[in-house]
Amino acid sequence: MPETLPAVLQTFPLLKSWLRINADNTLSMFPGKVELGQGIRTALAQIVAEELELPLSSIRIPEVSTEHSPDEGYTAGSASLEQSGLALRLAAAQLRESLKEAAALRYETDTANIQLKDGKLWQQGKLLGSYGEVKDWLEPNQTITGRVKPKDCNSYTLIGQAKPRSDIPAKVKGEASFLHDLQFPAMVHGRVMRPSQYGARLKSLDTRELELPGLIKLERKGNFVGIIAKEEFQAVKALEKLAQRATWETNPLPNFTMLHNHLQTLATEELTVREGKPEQHFKMAKTRLEASYTLPYQAHASVAPSCAIALLDNEQLTVWTHSQGIYPLRRELAKLLNWPEEKLTLIHKDGPGCYGHNGADDVAADAALLALTLPGKAVRVLWSLEQELQNEPYTPAMLLNLKAGLDEGGKINAWEFTGLTDSHVGRPGGQGDRLRAGWEIANAPYKAKWSGPSEGGYRNAETLYRLGEARVRTRFYQGPLRVSALRTLGAFANTFANESFIDELAYATQTDPVAFRLNHLEDERAKAVIRLAAKRANWQTRTQASGKGQGIAFARYKNAKAYVAQVVELSLNAETAEISIELVTTVCDAGQIINPDGLKNQLEGGTLQGISRTLFEEIKLDWDGGGMHDWDSYSVIGFKDIPEIETFLISEPDSPILGAGEASTPPMGAAIANALFDASGIRMRDLPLSPTRIRQRLANMTDEELVKVILS
Repeated sequence: MPETLPAVLQTFPLLKSWLRINADNTLSMFPGKVELGQGIRTALAQIVAEELELPLSSIRIPEVSTEHSPDEGYTAGSASLEQSGLALRLAAAQLRESLKEAAALRYETDTANIQLKDGKLWQQGKLLGSYGEVKDWLEPNQTITGRVKPKDCNSYTLIGQAKPRSDIPAKVKGEASFLHDLQFPAMVHGRVMRPSQYGARLKSLDTRELELPGLIKLERKGNFVGIIAKEEFQAVKALEKLAQRATWETNPLPNFTMLHNHLQTLATEELTVREGKPEQHFKMAKTRLEASYTLPYQAHASVAPSCAIALLDNEQLTVWTHSQGIYPLRRELAKLLNWPEEKLTLIHKDGPGCYGHNGADDVAADAALLALTLPGKAVRVLWSLEQELQNEPYTPAMLLNLKAGLDEGGKINAWEFTGLTDSHVGRPGGQGDRLRAGWEIANAPYKAKWSGPSEGGYRNAETLYRLGEARVRTRFYQGPLRVSALRTLGAFANTFANESFIDELAYATQTDPVAFRLNHLEDERAKAVIRLAAKRANWQTRTQASGKGQGIAFARYKNAKAYVAQVVELSLNAETAEISIELVTTVCDAGQIINPDGLKNQLEGGTLQGISRTLFEEIKLDWDGGGMHDWDSYSVIGFKDIPEIETFLISEPDSPILGAGEASTPPMGAAIANALFDASGIRMRDLPLSPTRIRQRLANMTDEELVKVILS
């Protein structure tokens, strides 16, 4: 039981805001978190069905909408089950007891004599009625107090069981389940003109004697130019012709081959995450080590471009969107459009997976702006792949400098971590300055106002290891590209640096990497995932590189969510410098497990994204902003690159749920880099670990380093 009522229940205390019994004996559930492919519809339904003794099939989950769903902000931060799950668990527990109390009052008996099973109420074997039949006995406006204790974990029948995701059958069958599939009567199609060069701004547009077949509307506000056509193909062709009449003012970018050198020259703000004074301890250390690690700009690389549909009908504007935060987006749109919030409805629909702030919010603004010009018509706007890759926010490029000292016993006694990053927070916040179309209307610079230092930049900069006297700082720059949240935010690069450096320290002291980590941990749950990962992967202490290697990495996401340890087995092709990952062994402790199959899916999806970001993903823009157009210019993991994955879960049924949606991505970079070192003796510190970069590393090695690699 929580000590205080969760904040969202304090804001939305009415029981009917979360749960409603229907006349047909089903139950409607209203979470404010949205389904992004992470399986929360099913997991949240399991929590509610468990508390209310209902069959899982009787749970109904309407689309999350500003019409009827609580405002739970963004679906982000691996917090859905922790936050929405807790709110719904407390709501369901109270509803369960309310049903028993109402029945006991009606039949003049004690609540202990009332039993619930399969959506029915019983008294000593006598059926009193179904939930649907007795729902009118309940107080209609009761509030959730949080005083009703949820079920004991020993009595669970649904929680902890692998249940198939309710949204998968339609997707597998190719049925209309995505926003992109929505059809409306007489729906029209919009497109917005955007430059093919990053950050370019419209200089002029010649619309004289312009003939565009099927064109219904051409809308220009400032530098926002959109068109509406009767058919989608007509919209595409009209946009092509329109683009030929536009001239653009390009925005020169820094030399991307020297990107991190440039970023260090930018003005910064600094935050101290942990204030230690390691200077004297460095002087006393027997062994001292320093290293730097880098991450390039990376994209969300959604499997399909962003889409939205908007309809203005009787002065009510409705937008169908796959945004991760419909309420924050509604506030942002209301400000941008100068439109009353109460006359703006946002409805979430499934879209392409993104796990972060991609183009979903921007395309919603595009659709809304165009729909306002054509009342009564549903306007569908679909970005192109090129627009998605060039206009979505990216994750910032990062530079991490680490320094450590070790004492006579091989223990870390001094540690210094200094990170360099842009902000990771650029989501709509209600001020009207975070949407692409808004900057175009105002003829403003491509980037929103800088959001400044944030937790996302130093996420997992501090670790769970005992590090002696430690200082952890993060410096923030305002960079040349638009940036925002991508899965794990700064934790991916910070963990890559920390876990690679821990490995380097282990080798510097001739200590097994697993043993070195265990020797620097006090958290028993952290130790348990590392030990089990090593055991399941048949961890072998290597003494000589052989072209095949193992690497381990560990992290507890945000130092507050799920614990994950991963072991990677890979081989390096000496001729092509290509890495082949053969096996990834993952062990996770996510506290109480709601759906083990869903949890494994999340961990394995995060693992694959981690592999993709480690081996392939890198934004490369030339001086004039070109270079990002398709999957050839932005590579992601392919089917041939997918390794065998073994995932093991440590169940802690008495513990709180620990968010796991992002927990398996951060360790992957270091696990791969550490395995590469084990296989070849090559220590890579710059992502991605592409063949080109590996060859460059070999070319820049000192004679001493090359001798070690050759001898191995």
